[in-house]
Amino acid sequence: MTRKSLITAVAEAAGRCGYAFYTGFEYRINTEADKFPAAWLLPPQLVKKQGRAEGEKHYSVKLKLMNICESDLAGDKEQQWGRMEDAASRICMM
Repeated sequence: MTRKSLITAVAEAAGRCGYAFYTGFEYRINTEADKFPAAWLLPPQLVKKQGRAEGEKHYSVKLKLMNICESDLAGDKEQQWGRMEDAASRICMM
């Protein structure tokens, strides 16, 4: 899988889970993400390549899920964490 197809697959999976998708370096999160809930994919890092011409590429990725919590109640925050963890699992499995 190429880096571009990996980003496309994550973007489609995040969209199916109801998240606006963004990608880029972490320092841009505060200025770029304007729709919530949001999924921010940091640039994939190539960690291993096997084979010669048609080899396999292995990437490490970090995906950050963000949402606005309008309540300061601990229970509300825990529910939101649970929903985001479920969404992260669904995105990774798609």
